[in-house]
Amino acid sequence: MVLVDHFWILGGAGSSWEFLPFHGLLIFLESLVPFKDPCPTHSFIAKSLTHDFEDLSKSLSKLLTELNTVMLMSHKLSVTVRSATNVPNVEKGGASDPYAKITFKGKTEKTKSIDNELNPSWNETFEFEVDDLKPGDVLNVKVHDKETFGSDKLLGEADISLKDVSQNGSAEVTQPLLDSSKKSIPDCQISLSLSYDGASKQGGGDDEGGSESGAAKAGGAAAPVTTDGAGGGMMPDDGPPPKIPKPSLRNTLPTKPMDYQVRIKIWEARELKGSGIKPVTKIKIASQSKSTKVRMSNNPYWGEQFFFNFKQIPVELFEENIIFSVNSSNRLRSDALLGEFKIDIGQVWDDEKHSILKKWLLLTSPGDDSGEVKGYLKVSAMVLGAGDEAPVEDDDDEDGDVESNLLRPAGVQMQPATFWLRLYRGEDIPQMDSGGLMAVANFFTGGDDDDNSKNLVDPFVIYSFAGKRIKSSVKKETNEPAFNEQLQLGFNFPSMCQKIHLDCRDWDSLGGDDPIAVQEINLTSISVTGEGGFLPSFGPCWVNLYGAPREEGTSTLGGSHEYLNKGKGEGCAFRGRLLVELGTNLGQKPEAPILPIDQNLLSITEKFTKTRKFRLFAMVEEANMISVSVDEAVHFEISIANFGNSKDADSSCMPSTTNPIKAVFDGTHYYYIPFGVNKPLIAVDCAFEDIAYRMGPVNMALKISDAINEELEPILDLMTIKDSPETERQIAVNLLSVLGSFQTKLKPLLAEVESIEKQGNHLDIKMNAFKISELKKLLETLKKEEESENDIPQIVENIQSYTKKITDLFNTAQCSIPDAIIWMIEEDERLAYARIPAHDLFYHEREEYRGRLCSKMQTIKLRFPGKKHMKKFKVPAQIRLKLWFGLQADQKAWGTEHGDGHLSVVAETLEYQKYFPIKGWSESDPGFSDENHKLSLPKDKFSPPSDWNFSSDWYIAVDKSMDVVADDGLDEFMQDIFESEGRYPGMAWYPDKNPWVNLQGEPVTAKDEIKCPVGWEWSDEWAPDKDRAVDEDGWEYCVDLSLGGWAANEKPFHVWRRRRWVRMRIKVSDKKEVLVPAEKDIDMKKYGFEYGSAIGNTWHTLEQKLDTRKRRRWHRELLPAHEDASPVFHFTFDHGKKKDGVQPTVNVSPRTFVKFNDPRKFQLRFYLYQARDLMSADDEGYSDPYCRVCVHNRSAKSITIKKTVNPTFDQTLLFKSILLYDSDEQIKANPPQITVEVFDWDNLGSDEFLGRFTIVPIVKFSSNDHTVAELNWQPVIRFGEQFGEVLCSAELLFCGSDLPYPPPVDPKRKCMSVPSSVSPKLQRTAVEILAWGVRDLKKYQLSSVDKPEIEFEIGEYKTSSGVVKSIKQCPNFPEPILFLELMLPVLEKYMPPMNIKIKDNRAFGRRPTVAKHKIYSLADFKIAPKTMESERQFSIIDPVQALIKKPKMGDLDLTRSTRSLTLSQRSVSFQASTSDTIITMEESGEKIELKKLLDAKKKSKQKKAEKVKLLSKPAKSKKKAKPEDELPDGSNTDMDWWSKYYASRPDEKSRRKAQDYVDARLDTFTILNNELEEVPNMHAFKDFLNTFTVQELDGDEDYMGEFKGQMGHSER
Repeated sequence: MVLVDHFWILGGAGSSWEFLPFHGLLIFLESLVPFKDPCPTHSFIAKSLTHDFEDLSKSLSKLLTELNTVMLMSHKLSVTVRSATNVPNVEKGGASDPYAKITFKGKTEKTKSIDNELNPSWNETFEFEVDDLKPGDVLNVKVHDKETFGSDKLLGEADISLKDVSQNGSAEVTQPLLDSSKKSIPDCQISLSLSYDGASKQGGGDDEGGSESGAAKAGGAAAPVTTDGAGGGMMPDDGPPPKIPKPSLRNTLPTKPMDYQVRIKIWEARELKGSGIKPVTKIKIASQSKSTKVRMSNNPYWGEQFFFNFKQIPVELFEENIIFSVNSSNRLRSDALLGEFKIDIGQVWDDEKHSILKKWLLLTSPGDDSGEVKGYLKVSAMVLGAGDEAPVEDDDDEDGDVESNLLRPAGVQMQPATFWLRLYRGEDIPQMDSGGLMAVANFFTGGDDDDNSKNLVDPFVIYSFAGKRIKSSVKKETNEPAFNEQLQLGFNFPSMCQKIHLDCRDWDSLGGDDPIAVQEINLTSISVTGEGGFLPSFGPCWVNLYGAPREEGTSTLGGSHEYLNKGKGEGCAFRGRLLVELGTNLGQKPEAPILPIDQNLLSITEKFTKTRKFRLFAMVEEANMISVSVDEAVHFEISIANFGNSKDADSSCMPSTTNPIKAVFDGTHYYYIPFGVNKPLIAVDCAFEDIAYRMGPVNMALKISDAINEELEPILDLMTIKDSPETERQIAVNLLSVLGSFQTKLKPLLAEVESIEKQGNHLDIKMNAFKISELKKLLETLKKEEESENDIPQIVENIQSYTKKITDLFNTAQCSIPDAIIWMIEEDERLAYARIPAHDLFYHEREEYRGRLCSKMQTIKLRFPGKKHMKKFKVPAQIRLKLWFGLQADQKAWGTEHGDGHLSVVAETLEYQKYFPIKGWSESDPGFSDENHKLSLPKDKFSPPSDWNFSSDWYIAVDKSMDVVADDGLDEFMQDIFESEGRYPGMAWYPDKNPWVNLQGEPVTAKDEIKCPVGWEWSDEWAPDKDRAVDEDGWEYCVDLSLGGWAANEKPFHVWRRRRWVRMRIKVSDKKEVLVPAEKDIDMKKYGFEYGSAIGNTWHTLEQKLDTRKRRRWHRELLPAHEDASPVFHFTFDHGKKKDGVQPTVNVSPRTFVKFNDPRKFQLRFYLYQARDLMSADDEGYSDPYCRVCVHNRSAKSITIKKTVNPTFDQTLLFKSILLYDSDEQIKANPPQITVEVFDWDNLGSDEFLGRFTIVPIVKFSSNDHTVAELNWQPVIRFGEQFGEVLCSAELLFCGSDLPYPPPVDPKRKCMSVPSSVSPKLQRTAVEILAWGVRDLKKYQLSSVDKPEIEFEIGEYKTSSGVVKSIKQCPNFPEPILFLELMLPVLEKYMPPMNIKIKDNRAFGRRPTVAKHKIYSLADFKIAPKTMESERQFSIIDPVQALIKKPKMGDLDLTRSTRSLTLSQRSVSFQASTSDTIITMEESGEKIELKKLLDAKKKSKQKKAEKVKLLSKPAKSKKKAKPEDELPDGSNTDMDWWSKYYASRPDEKSRRKAQDYVDARLDTFTILNNELEEVPNMHAFKDFLNTFTVQELDGDEDYMGEFKGQMGHSER
C-alpha cells in the first residue's frame, strides 16, 4: 500500500489545481468511476483507475506517475495575422514590401512579404506552445519592409495584451501600430485573431482584483489597451505571475525520525480590530509556543524571528498545525484573542524552497461562522531539514501585488470592489526636460526661451493600489494639465493594503519616463472601519506633491536627488499638486479602466478650489550650529508651494531670501551667521483655498494634547518617588485634576466640530460625524476613569493613549495648503532644509484656531536632503525664527509681534565691475543689477510708491561677518587655520602659492607666525583637526578650489588639498588690543567689494590674481509716509524688448529688516550633573563620554569621563554674553533652545556620536527670583532611538540685575561644579550584594563560557566577584558577598542604575563581556533603617502584604510594602527551620510567631484603624493550633471558615448564607481571580534569591543565561 496524505488534483480543462487530503482523493476517485464528463483530463485519470480499481495501491502508484505527465501537458496559442492598413511608405520609388514578425516568449514567426503594398493582407496562422497563459503576457508584433540589400526597415510595432484571450479562449484584436519612438502612426493598424485552448472560460469573473474592459465582460472583442506612449490605460501587473502548484513529494521522505527546524518570522500586522489594544502574536506548534513583544498600535511592527526544533517522523510532523494567534495583552483571557490563522507544516514544506516568504495571513475568529476579517498578519515560515540552506528574503516592494500574497482560511469570501479616482487637473508641475534642445530650436526659429521653459514637461499620472496600476493620458507640453478622467481599479474588499499611490511622471519619447513625484494617501486617514465607519473617500481636494528641488529637473544629467521623486525618502521641495477625488464602489469590479468625467462634476469642484490671498511672514533671528563646510556666503530661503522659490522664474517677485552672509566660527566647534541688530524679514505672497474649517479644529486638538501631556509631566516625576504615601496621595489628587481638565478642554472642541459638521466635502462630513461620536465616547470614558479601580500607572497610561487618540483623530489628509519650506543655500547649492506644516503657522482671529507655532520664536533644526540625512548624524544647522501665515487681510496682527523692534526697509542694488588687462577695473562705468546679474537696477531708477519715501542716501552694505570679533565674550577660543597644497595630476604634493588660508581660501598669516592676542594665552600646541570628514592625516581633497566639493578620500584627479590646524587659547585678562582703522583711512573706491573669477562662481573678500569680477552691495533706507502704509510693496523696472509697442516691466521688492536698537544681554548657566545608560562604544561595554553644548551663537565642551556609561560630570558651563532681541514676555515664553550632543572621545579618528537632546532654560529677570533650575532626566536620541539619559538643567539670567556668584572651580577637575542648590542631595549608602552564581550561559563567539566572573557598576563605583574555576564543576562564585560604600542620591529619581556584566576569562588574558543585565531602579532593594538595636531581627517579606488592596483612584489611603531585611539577616532567616514560620504584620510593627497568631488576633481587632484583608495558609507545624471557635465578645456560635468565605464573596446570595458573620463585621478574605503565583508581591513563589536574565552585550540575543543573586542597600 502506498502511503499518501495529500494530492494535487486538476479538474476540467483550464480549472485550477486543488489541494486535497487523502480522504478527499478517495471521494474524488469515487466520483470519477461513473464519470460523464468528456474532459480529457478526467478521462485520463479515470482510465488510470480502471486498471485495477480493487487494488488501490497499484492504481494510486500508477496515478502518481502518470499525473506528473498530465501536469506537464502544454496548451496552444494560435495567432492568425489578418492584415494591416496604411503602413508607412519608406521606398523612394513604389511602395513598401511589408511582412509581419510575431514574437512570444522568445519564439519568433514571420509571414511572407507582400510586394509594393501599403494595405497588406496575410491571413497566416502560427501556433505557440505554452504551459500556462497568464493575463499579463504580451504578444509582440512588428511590421518590416523587406529589403533586397541591407537590413529590413521597421514600419511599426504593437504589444498585444493576452489577458482577454487567456480568460475567454479567443479574441479579435485591431490595434494601432507605433513608430520607433513609441508614438502612434496615424490610421495605421494591424488586425489579428487569437485563440487559446487552455482558457478558464469564466466569462469575465473575478480575477483577484484585476480590471477588465466592458467589451470583454460582455463577451465581445476587447478594446485595445495601450501601455506605452502617450495613451492611458491598464498597465501590466507588477506582481509575480501565478504559480502552478507542484505535487507533494512527502511520500518520498523516510519513515524514521529526522531533525527539522521550523523558522517563523513575524513581520507586522495591519487593521487589527479594537481600540486601545496592545497586540502580541503567539505562535504555537505542537507543544511549543513563543510570543512576540507587546506593541501599542492597530498596525504594529515586530520583525521578530523564532525557531522551533523537532526530531520526528516527517509525515507525522507535517500534519501538525502552525497556529498564529494575535492577542491583546491588556485584556482578560476570555476576550484577548483578536484573530487567528492555522496552516499545517506540510503545506509550508510543499511550497517552493519549503517556505512561504512575506505572506499575508487573513485573521479570523475561530468561533465566528461569518468569517469576518479581524485583521492581517505578515509572516515568513520555512521548514528546514539537516543541511538545508534558508532561502533569502527579498526586500519589500511597496508597489507589489499584496493581494496575490494573501492566504485565506477556507470559507472566507472577499467582496469585489472598485476604487475610482477622478483626476481633474494639476498645477505648478516642474520643468523636467533640459532646455538645450529647445534653445537650439529657438535659435533657428527666433522663439523666446522664457516662453517655452515652463512647457518642457509632458505629465501623466499612474494610479496604483495593491499592485494594480492604471495610467492616465499624457498631456503634452504643459505644467497645468487638465486630465478630466476617472481611473478605476478593481480589488477585493477588505484589503490589507493601506496606501494608494499617485505617481506623477513626465512622458519621454526618447527614453524612459522621468519621475516627477509620488504621493501616498493612507486609507486609515480617509476611512473608518468597524461600527460607525465608512468606505474610503477623498476630495475633491488638492494633493500636494513633494520630491527633489525643482531646478534639478532642468539639468541635462539629472539631479542627485532624483530618487526622492520616486517616493524614496522625504521630499524636500514642492513639485506641484493634483486636484483629485476618490471613492469606493462595493460589490462590483470596474467595467472600464478609464472613463471621461461628466461636465456637471467639473462644475462641482469649483466651490472647493476658490482661492484667497495669503501671506507668509518670517523673521530670522539667528542661525547657528552650522556643521557643514560653508566656504562661501550663506543665505536662507523660505517658500510655500512655488511661491518664494528663488530659483524658479515663475515664482513671486518678492525677496524670499535673507541677504548672503559668510559664516563665523564660534570658537569651539560650530559656525554661525551674524545677523546683528538687523534681523531679516521675509514676506511671501501666495493664494490658496480658505480651509480654516479644517485647520482650526486640528490646531485645537493639538493644543489640547500638548496641554494634557504638559500637565502629566509633574505627575510622571512624582511617580519616580516611592518614599512616602503622601506622594502617592498627591499623585492621585493631581490625576483627578488632569482628568477634569481634559474633560473641560474637550467640550469646546466637541461643540466646534458639531458646528461645522455639514461643512466641506463628503469626507469632511463623514469624518466630522465620526469625530463627534468618538469625542462623546471619550468624555464618558474620562468620567468613568475618575471612579475606576485602575491603579495609578494604568490611568496615566490611559490618559497618554487618549491624547494620542485625539491627535490621530484630527490628523486630516485634506490639507490642501502645502508645507512651508526653509532652505539653507550656499551660493547656488541647497545644503539643508526643514518642512513645517501650514496649519502650525496658521493665524486666525480666533485664538483657539491659531497654530501652535504662529508668531512664536522657535528653534528649528535643519536636515540634509535625501539619503544623506540617514547617513550623517550631524545637524547641518539650526535656525531661530518667527513665522506667521494668514490672510493678507489679517497681516496687521503680524506687525504687533516684534517687541521692541521696528521695520527697516531698504532698496538694494549691486554694483558690478569688470577687470580689463590694460585698463584695469571699470570704476568709471560700473553696472548695477540684481543678485543674479540678469536685471538692470540703476540707482537713479528706483522710484518708491506714494506711501513711502527715501530717508537716506545710498550707502555700501558690507557683509556682517566682517564686523564680528570672533572671540568677543568668550573665555576659551579655538584658533584655526588651513594648510593648502596643490599638485599636477599624478605628481607629488607641494605647498600652494598661498600655503596658509582661512575657511574661504583667502591668504592669512602663517601658522607659526600667529601671535596670541593681548589678554589671552595658548593652552596647547597646534594640532591637525581630525574630528571632521578627513583622512587619517587630516587632509581633505578637491578638484577646483573655486567649486569646493571637498572629499575625505584622495583620488588621482584631485589637484588641491587642505588641512585644518587648531590651537586652543584661554582668556587671562580683559585687556584688548583695538585695531580699527580710522574712517579717513578707508578707501571708498575699494571698500565693501567681494571678488570672483566670473559671475556665477564663488565670491571672496580678498582680491586674487585670477579675479576678473568684483561687486558690492548698495542700500538706501525708506520710511513710510503714514502709519497705514503697507510694509510690502514693489519697485517697477523696464525689462526686455518691446513687444507690439508695449514695454515689458518687472517688479522688484525691497529688503525688509526688523531693527533692534537695544538687545538684551543674558548669561546662561548650564548644569550638567550626570548621565546613565549611555551607548557603549567599545568591546568592553564602556565609553569615554563628553557633551557638546550649543546655544545662540556659542558652544562649549564638557569634561570627558573615561571608561563608563554612567558618568558623573558635576559641571557648570557658563555662557557669559547671550544677546536676545525679543520682548521680555516673549523671551520668557519662548527662550532659546539649548542643543546638547553626547560623544565618545576617541584617541584615534573622529569621536563617535552617542546621541542628542534639547532642553529649554528657565528665565530669570530679577535677582529676587529664587526659582531653582531643577535637574531632570533628558532622553538621549540617536537616529530616532533612545540611548540613555542625561541629568541636567539650565537657567538664563538677565544681566541687568545682580547676578549670583558663579559656582567655585574644582581644582582637580579644572571646571565649575554644579551649585549645591541645584545638585541632588546625597547620602552615604551601603550596598550589599550576594552574587550566588550563573546558570545556563550560552556560547559567546562560538566558544563556551567556562570561567566567568561578574562585575557590578553603580555610577562610577565598581566591584567584581571572584572567578569561577570551572562552570561545569560548580557554577557558583567562590566569594559571593560583595560590599560597596558610596554616595547615592536621596531621591530615587536621581538614582543611577546598576549594570551587571558577566565576563569570561579566556586564553592570552582576554576578558570579553559575554552578557549584561541592567537594574534600572534600586528602590525595590532598599532596606529600611532600624532605630533600635532590639529590632535587629529579620524575617522574610510579609506575604500578607501581597493581598493588601492596590491603590485606587477612589481610595487616597494608599499603602506600600517595603523590604525590611538586610542580606545577612535574610540569609539567617533563609536557613531557619520551617516549623516556625515568621511573618511581619505592618499594622503592629511586631514579629508574631504563627503559633501565637490566634491570641494576638483577638487583641489587634480592637485596635485596628483599618481592615487588613488576609488570605494565607500556614505551613504544617508539629504543634497543633488551637481552633478559633470563639468570637471577640466571648459569644460562641458556629462561625467557621465557610462562614468567613461566604461573607467574603461579592454576590448577595452567598453573603446571606453567612448573615451572622456579616452582621458581626468580622474580617473577610480577599478572593483572588488568579493564582497566587501571579500576585505581584508573592514573587511567583520563587526562592529567596532573585533570578536575573542576562542579554548579549551588543547583539540581538535577548537570552544569554541567568544570574542568581540578591542585593540590598540602606543609608549608613
